[in-house]
Amino acid sequence: MKHILSFLFFLFLFSLLQCGGSKLEEGDMQFSKGNYIHALNNYLAYKKENKQDKSVNPRIALAYMNRGNELYKKTHNIETFSGNFEKANKFLDEGFTMPEQKKQYSDLLYKLALAYRESKPQNEIQEEQFFNNTLDYLGMALDNNENNQKADSLLNHIYDENFQKMFDKGLMFYKRAKKERNNPDLYLSAERYLAKAVEFNSGNKDAQKYLADTRKQTLGILQSNFPFSFCVPGYKITPKSIFIDFTIQNFSSDKIEFSLENLELVTIMGDVLKVDLKKTAELEQAFPAKTTLEPRKQIDGQIVFNYGLKDKIETLNYNYKDDTIITKYFP
Repeated sequence: MKHILSFLFFLFLFSLLQCGGSKLEEGDMQFSKGNYIHALNNYLAYKKENKQDKSVNPRIALAYMNRGNELYKKTHNIETFSGNFEKANKFLDEGFTMPEQKKQYSDLLYKLALAYRESKPQNEIQEEQFFNNTLDYLGMALDNNENNQKADSLLNHIYDENFQKMFDKGLMFYKRAKKERNNPDLYLSAERYLAKAVEFNSGNKDAQKYLADTRKQTLGILQSNFPFSFCVPGYKITPKSIFIDFTIQNFSSDKIEFSLENLELVTIMGDVLKVDLKKTAELEQAFPAKTTLEPRKQIDGQIVFNYGLKDKIETLNYNYKDDTIITKYFP
């Protein structure tokens, strides 16, 4: 009797394994036929019973992406594609292990970028969002397959097509800011467009010059469109340190916890420098290491970074909650 029970238990385990395997195989078969919703259902059923098996994750992601592409071609609603892209991303924490899968993903990212380029925005804000998404997904397509010629060709075409437009807009805001000195937001607009122009044509000397001049101004300007913002009214570089005049302001209606430990100075070579808390505390007007920023309140002070004059400073970054990074660019 004991042997019979052991045999039946073995059959039960074997049937479970076979069931899991068949779901995976059925998913692969449906995927190869282009039946992506059926493939997805089988992959998810397999994943539910085999939670530790991460090899199915890229297949789930590709099934979602293909499903999104299918729905977009039928509906011409970009949200059907972007929604499936977001679902796919949840299964890509560890990326792809097979080169062919990366290539497929790259092709689908190109199609997503093309969908954003073809979609009609409802307003100016959405127009800029669609434009940025197009560039982002083309960049991701090339990150996953540097030989994706369609993505590379379209990206270069967009750069050539939009450089002059971005440069002209940036220059317009820059000249207005020079005249309307009581409206610093004009410099922020100039910076946004000139930065795009330099991105599209990094070798253009005029665009580089105007962007650097603009950033001399925006470095000391608070941006009220963020929950809180910081700026650098001035700074001094010595052979071993950089002293920064630092201002933060809470533009929200909630208290914000601020810590200098989340502040980083980044060089053009990518080196990350942290605030020297000990040297900062010794300053006469030291900025507090930690503080609770009340709504609408502004705090000023000085901070110190150890800096050896090796590389030029590029940005000052604050790592805010929800993976948000607030950035100020140095000229």
